[in-house]
Amino acid sequence: METITMTKQAWKMLDGARAGEKESREVLRALYISAAREVVSTNGRMLVKLKAGEVHLPDNTPAGAYEIVAEGKPDKAGFVMLSVRALDVQYPDIEKVIPTAGKVEDQTEILVPDNAKKYALEMSSAVIQLYRHTESAFNFEYLTVLGHYSGSWTVDKTEKDKVARFTAPGAVAIVLPFKIN
Repeated sequence: METITMTKQAWKMLDGARAGEKESREVLRALYISAAREVVSTNGRMLVKLKAGEVHLPDNTPAGAYEIVAEGKPDKAGFVMLSVRALDVQYPDIEKVIPTAGKVEDQTEILVPDNAKKYALEMSSAVIQLYRHTESAFNFEYLTVLGHYSGSWTVDKTEKDKVARFTAPGAVAIVLPFKIN
């Protein structure tokens, strides 16, 4: 068993992107730690990756999927400790699904509030801005998950109905769109 530590905001984003308890694919409820010490979470429709250094890992933590055994309450400094146990399962190859960053001129910045209920107008503005930039519609809840970590995300322009790539300092996320008829 290992103990990993991260900010409350980082944990809320990782946890929000994980599959729920009803998900039959156990691996999607796990966190993945890469050989590069990045921490990844996905539910199959959204994926978030925290870059090395955003999460404190023990030095000898091997790459692989990890089941969350226990979650501590945030301490006074806002850090959360998780007890995790290695799983003997194959995690999806994340490098195959995360597109490379686009050209700077094809990117836009969107502001995503961390409290969608309190800032409904700002969240609606982010959804509209994202639609105008990508010509695709995205689930409001997935943007809410991103707002837990950072208020400002750079979004690459993609083809219509293709995955959107979001970047913030220390994090990368991808979100699959849904089609509008």
